[in-house]
Amino acid sequence: MKRIKFKKINHVRSGFYGFGSFFILKSGKRKKFFSRSFSSFIVAIFLIGGMTFNSSYALGSSFTFLQTDWSGGQTSNIANHASNQTGWNQYGAKDAAINMSNGGADLQLSLQTNTANIDYNTAENYSQQDATSGTDISGGTALLKAVSASGNDASTKLLLRMNGADGNTTFSDSSSSAKTVTNNGNTQVSTAQSKFGGASGYFNGSSYLSAPYSSDFDPTSGDFTIDFWMHPTSLSGGSQAWTGLVGTSTTTGDNNWCAYFYSSGKIGIGRAGINEILSTSNVITANSWQHIAYVKSGSTTTIYVNGTSVASASTAVWNFPALPLRMGSTNSVNFYGYLDSVRISKGVARWTSNFTPPSMDYGQLTYPTGTSIDADSSSYANTITKYGSASVQNTTTPVGNKTLSFNGTTSYLTIGNTAPVTLGTGNFTIETFFKTSDHSVSGGNSRRIISLGGNADISPQIYIQNTIDPNPGNLAFVGNSGGILTSGKIVSDGLWHHVAVVRNSGVTKLYIDGTQYGSNYSDPNNYISSNPVIGRMKVGTGNGFFNGSMAGMRISNIARYTSSFTPPAQAFISDANTNLLLKDSQSYYITTTNTSQINTSNFSSITGSAITQTTPDNTNIKYLVSFDNRSSWKYWNGSSWQTSILANIDTNGMTKAAFEAISESEWSVGGGFTAGTLDIASSLGSTDSTVTPVLDNIQFSYLGNYPSSQVLISSVYNTQTVGSNLSKIQWTESLPANTDIQFQIRTSSDGSSWGPWCGPDNSTIGTCDSSAYFTDPNGGETIDDIQKDKSDDQYFQYKVILSSADGQNTPTLSDVSVSYVNISSSSVSTQAVSNITPASAQANGNIADTGNDNPARQIEYGTVSGVYTNSCSAGIG
Repeated sequence: MKRIKFKKINHVRSGFYGFGSFFILKSGKRKKFFSRSFSSFIVAIFLIGGMTFNSSYALGSSFTFLQTDWSGGQTSNIANHASNQTGWNQYGAKDAAINMSNGGADLQLSLQTNTANIDYNTAENYSQQDATSGTDISGGTALLKAVSASGNDASTKLLLRMNGADGNTTFSDSSSSAKTVTNNGNTQVSTAQSKFGGASGYFNGSSYLSAPYSSDFDPTSGDFTIDFWMHPTSLSGGSQAWTGLVGTSTTTGDNNWCAYFYSSGKIGIGRAGINEILSTSNVITANSWQHIAYVKSGSTTTIYVNGTSVASASTAVWNFPALPLRMGSTNSVNFYGYLDSVRISKGVARWTSNFTPPSMDYGQLTYPTGTSIDADSSSYANTITKYGSASVQNTTTPVGNKTLSFNGTTSYLTIGNTAPVTLGTGNFTIETFFKTSDHSVSGGNSRRIISLGGNADISPQIYIQNTIDPNPGNLAFVGNSGGILTSGKIVSDGLWHHVAVVRNSGVTKLYIDGTQYGSNYSDPNNYISSNPVIGRMKVGTGNGFFNGSMAGMRISNIARYTSSFTPPAQAFISDANTNLLLKDSQSYYITTTNTSQINTSNFSSITGSAITQTTPDNTNIKYLVSFDNRSSWKYWNGSSWQTSILANIDTNGMTKAAFEAISESEWSVGGGFTAGTLDIASSLGSTDSTVTPVLDNIQFSYLGNYPSSQVLISSVYNTQTVGSNLSKIQWTESLPANTDIQFQIRTSSDGSSWGPWCGPDNSTIGTCDSSAYFTDPNGGETIDDIQKDKSDDQYFQYKVILSSADGQNTPTLSDVSVSYVNISSSSVSTQAVSNITPASAQANGNIADTGNDNPARQIEYGTVSGVYTNSCSAGIG
């Protein structure tokens, strides 16, 4: 008997079909998502003979895994066929520069975040811009160039700086001799008092220091000097009327030398019980620092207190016993108070006349404190000479921390180069900040702030009207004997004032604190300046000395103010129109060079900065940036980029806080960052010669180009069917110039053991090309045969590679879909053919997993058992 074969493709529905020959039932493919069903069918067959249905097999329905969103983030979760065909928004892994844009609906490359550094570690790569080259980059950082103070030299045989932690009881010799110093009792380092270095040695009246016997301490063989700073807390030596300071004497009457002072305040030196050199007046006071020096020059010994000789004689007061040298005690009478910077010098008389005591510890490293306010910072660099006691003082002013101080009797400044301050008939501005309480008569004249001319010159003068003038204490200006502007405002009030005298188009005005005072002065004068001075009247015409302070001065060849204004809040700055500039201390500054600048050609934007610096008290660092290879310098003022010059870096430079606060958007504001080069100017300033700021590193964070390629791997997708058969991959992309998107796929039977990543089919059965990629977004490339063999492809993943050849653009991936066919394990259950007649036969059977589909079907038939090539449509239903 012939047997009928049913060729089963998934989702066959029941039906009745009649044919005149053998037949087999075949259903067509139908796309259906994630559903199963069961249906029965009855087939009528018209043939002669007994027949039964035999073994069955099936093809499957197509499904699609569609991903349009990646906002769910990275996960190890598996996307299962039953519920995640279109709504999956997670992924398995990605490179850092894959960016989820458009709320996660698109994949793009993100600009690379990088850093670039300016490291101040190679001096040759930086340019020192100040005239004195006051910076040092030799040690791997930028700092002020240290200069060692004199005094710790070959003649120095003992130097006790008395520095260290508070309460420390160890003292060391800083001379090249490095003597051993023994603490006898409880002498301690104390930070309660200090002359130098923040600490001193405290002697409690029962303690002292000693150094062993040494020929270095022999005062008899030549010149010899002992000097130190002392701050006695008591002039009483306990039971004695005197207090020991330094010497070799241990007991009264041992005839060894010792230095001391009496409770009366007299100071002396002698050999106990024999000779003595003693001051005639009481020169020592308690609770204050005094510099003491015992100097043996030839046969003469002189005692100096604060640099002034108080006793001198040729008396034999020295000997050299084989005993230790004691400090803070002689004759067993100990010192109460503090000692600092104790020095023993052999072979040299450090001073032979009155002197100014040292202002810093011997051999101490000192740092420059900047160009002084008494130097011209304009491009003319005029020579400024001080006379009398004109001096620079550290005083807070409206625009800085230094002032020019004038004593009102002898002090003034002269300007060496007269050409820049010869104002002629053109526009000009003379301005300064000043403070005075004195409008008294000086040598029969009013006190002058400035006089730009000699006795015979017609020249501008600004002065304070005196007590015999009509308006004492008022500020006034005179251009010649007939041209006077009076302000009607008293300025001798001890307060800081800004004054500006401005000539604009032949009209001169007087401004005080930004407000015009007095009338307009028609000013045709041709101003000559043969002997300009600051702080007094014209030389040769009387005194008129200014008594007070000035916080800088600027003379310009333009009218800087033509109406009321707000006075400058910072020190005057120099520009092309500045003819003279006295300003607060100018720091020392350096710039990057072509070898240390940052190449920003691949920067898309600067996102931030971080500066590593150290600024002790009384120090500062300011910054400017250049985006055009140092042709111009810029600073961010909080709302816009402003142009500055190196000479004004202290005034218009940025602090570390201001620099680091610049945001990514602010860096790119008009006039700011443009790709090319990035240079830095850094100024280092200190008003304390014992400390320096230190600049280590400036790091910039920036967004660079797009990376050349980045990868995202999808979540694992479980088709839930062993016989899954991949059929197509498609996606939606946008590809600007020099960008690309490529895919690969891999499959697994269990979701853990994976086959290779494969591109399109390579036409070799059983292998795939792992170096090939899907590039057709429309799905026109064939899946490799190893990923559709219906045996080990239940799980799959896709890998997408986004690439940019030149880093200038990014591709965009908007969605990806993978289509597959599930080959069901459903079966056709049949019964024996019945109702067989010469014209027909009836067959009954059931097919599972129809998927509620309604496929078109074909029946294949023939007259012999085997393969049937003839078919006819069985319709739909």
